[in-house]
Amino acid sequence: MFKKDPNLNPTSNTKNSERKRLQASIREQYEYESYQFSSTEIKHGTFKTQSTVGTVYTDPNNIPLWFRGKHDQTYIPTVYSCWDHPDLLPVVHTHEHVVESKLKGGADLMLPGTVPPFSSGTRRGRVVGIASTRAPGVVKAVGICEMDLEGVTTVADTTGVAVRVLHTYGDGLCRVFKVQREAPEASEAKGASPEAREPEAEPPKTAPGEGLAEELERLTMEDVDHLLTRAVYYTIKADGRLQLPVTASKFIAEHVLKNLPPMDLSQVTVKRSSWGKAAKLLKHFEAQGLLTLKGKPESFTVVSVNSAHEALKSFEPYRTVSDKASTGSKNSSTTQSLEIVYHYVPNRTLLPQLNGLGISGGDALSAKDIRDRLEQYVAARKCVDPYDKSMLRLDDTLAQLLHKNVNADTPRSLPRPEALAALLSRSFSEYFVVMRGDAPLSKPQKGRAPPIKVTNERKIYKKVVTKVSNFEVYGVDPEELAAELRVRCSGSTTITDVPNTKAVEVQVQGPHEATIVSILNKHGIPSKYITLDCKVQPKKKK
Repeated sequence: MFKKDPNLNPTSNTKNSERKRLQASIREQYEYESYQFSSTEIKHGTFKTQSTVGTVYTDPNNIPLWFRGKHDQTYIPTVYSCWDHPDLLPVVHTHEHVVESKLKGGADLMLPGTVPPFSSGTRRGRVVGIASTRAPGVVKAVGICEMDLEGVTTVADTTGVAVRVLHTYGDGLCRVFKVQREAPEASEAKGASPEAREPEAEPPKTAPGEGLAEELERLTMEDVDHLLTRAVYYTIKADGRLQLPVTASKFIAEHVLKNLPPMDLSQVTVKRSSWGKAAKLLKHFEAQGLLTLKGKPESFTVVSVNSAHEALKSFEPYRTVSDKASTGSKNSSTTQSLEIVYHYVPNRTLLPQLNGLGISGGDALSAKDIRDRLEQYVAARKCVDPYDKSMLRLDDTLAQLLHKNVNADTPRSLPRPEALAALLSRSFSEYFVVMRGDAPLSKPQKGRAPPIKVTNERKIYKKVVTKVSNFEVYGVDPEELAAELRVRCSGSTTITDVPNTKAVEVQVQGPHEATIVSILNKHGIPSKYITLDCKVQPKKKK
């Protein structure tokens, strides 16, 4: 399908509700209840090849995960999804040279080029993966099985197409997304059958203790059954999130699998258990009297559970995967607030006068320090007007520090509250540093800190966009902000240069100023450092 690079339209964020529907459809089509996207952000875009038009779904890093034709209801996984979920597809094995010279050139997999025995599920019409016997656990192509391969033991002197290939590793779909991800090493592959392996040189002998940890990490079917049973017990006895009735797929995915102990969840799936399917697992526990089901096996609903069952009396709850995830998110959510700290450096031309206030050239002072020095000087030199305590009488030193040009006509009095502001603007250069607690986020910068500017305006075709700028000063990365806005606003974002500056701005489609402010607040930036500018006039009521 992707022998040549397809024409690809720009991708956009998939709505959360659509992402959940897509995930549920994949679980149902492949009977893989534990399948879950690696990220809550999934993009989608349309593609066009010489033979078909369809939709492709990618992760935030633009790695294609799934695709399907416009008039096809079956979602096809890419090799990258197969690598992340080794049990997703039944695998047909072939020789390495067939993969490299035939399949990657656009050919289908012929029956004489396959290597028996074939795994269960390799039936006509099923989506299957193709791997070489050199790396039997690494899927290099994905296609549709064109004949029933289960039970076939010999392929000599046979003819016909075994698998109609739709996608291969390194094809046009991979190229158009510029995917840099390499295939896993053969030694890392899971699920490889020893019968399918090509003869290899005998590995060097290792010490008796080597590889023991790796062997212990491989769970047996009995281990998987035990862990799933405990997760079902936990769900019935201690899961406060369980609300009945609940569909079988949700019961497994949102409760049972999330109530496993913290571990590598790729090793514990219903497919790896003795039950093989969710329906059989649930029927087993219904037979034990732990729960009640309604409906047909393909659409079971759990309508009740028996938390007083004899098997649960001695069961003790434990720490689960969801407990670990919620603890981690709680710890990461406490972001310390930012604060802008100003310092003032004396102007060198006025150092002789500033020395009279006890200020030298190497000082970088706060406004409070300078005010204290000024008050001490005023008190020592008796510069307060005796008839009006709110006025200062300026001597020669204060006159030069508070006025730009001093001559015979320069006023020698000044309201006392205005003295500090005049001194700072005339005799000091202002610098600011953005601080998070005691840690500075940047070097001192001259001038006032620019507020983060959030602007919404109407562009061409009457579309409203929201722009945010000046955020880099506050330690916010533009790429991270754009990615977060894509998810929160479900709209496309762009990063552009601000004219005549070195800064950039992030633009998102739609009026999202409130969302942007909440994101910035979450990053520890108080609202006092954010300005809003609405250039979109509200619609007039008719």
